[in-house]
Amino acid sequence: MVKLKLVPYKLKIKDLDKSRKGKPIYLDLAQNNFEGYFQEFIKDHKEITIDSGNETIFNCSDIDFNKNDSVYYGILGSGGYGYSAPFFDVNTKKQSGERRVNDAEQIKFYYLLKIFNDEAFLLLTQFKLNGIKTNFHKHLNKYIRGKNVFSSKFNILINNLVSSKLIEGQKLQEIEFIRTRNSRDIESQIINKGKNKENEKISERKIFSFRGSQITRTKQIVENLIKNFKEKEYIEIDKEEFEKINLKVIMPDRTSKTIHLDSEISYVESLLEDFRGDFPSLKDFYKIAKPYLIKVIKGNRD
Repeated sequence: MVKLKLVPYKLKIKDLDKSRKGKPIYLDLAQNNFEGYFQEFIKDHKEITIDSGNETIFNCSDIDFNKNDSVYYGILGSGGYGYSAPFFDVNTKKQSGERRVNDAEQIKFYYLLKIFNDEAFLLLTQFKLNGIKTNFHKHLNKYIRGKNVFSSKFNILINNLVSSKLIEGQKLQEIEFIRTRNSRDIESQIINKGKNKENEKISERKIFSFRGSQITRTKQIVENLIKNFKEKEYIEIDKEEFEKINLKVIMPDRTSKTIHLDSEISYVESLLEDFRGDFPSLKDFYKIAKPYLIKVIKGNRD
């Protein structure tokens, strides 16, 4: 028996030429044959790809397609290398071997993917503390960029989907937006007391607190968040505008909790499932995981 965590994401391709601040434009996945390029990506990564900079490996070992629900599913491989360590048998507690610097582990990760014209929904597994999203995203983006198939500059986004559980029975106290940017000349002079430093980095923090009944922009933000959750069971968290977003919430037991949305969201929607054997067969994984993917899709698109 093995426990795998199922984590849902939304995949879109942002048109960097046409997008403006606050008005992102996304490419039509069907018109741009994303489905075809995804299949090519999987097939062209059967062999292990080595990322020497991050000392990781990546490959795609399997892909299948269910015509009845138009869902792709398969297995990805990922792991690290670059360090040596002894192996121990947990039964005898004696050393059973040694991991060499050039030995790379290869952990199985599973995926489900359903593609629509404007977006795709992706389900990836996590095994214990290991995930595949960052490695998968990096290789997919690099591969499609190398094809030079789109007329515009683009970026593939894989955003977390967060459930309405986030606000159910809770009170949102505060939202803090954090980003780092280059200073303008006048700001640089003020910060450095007349010493003009080029490319000075400034950390900006915008905090919206929710107290009392005063009608403010903050209250409207909360109302919009709640409205979005009423309309959709799952909403997308797009972190492109800010490097970090912190949410301070009151939990049902009246304790306060800060949810950090940074390089990886600390609070993510997921489902922990039990599978037979060390790792399940691809068909068993599809059968057990598909209902959750469909539930997330319905909760976001309905």
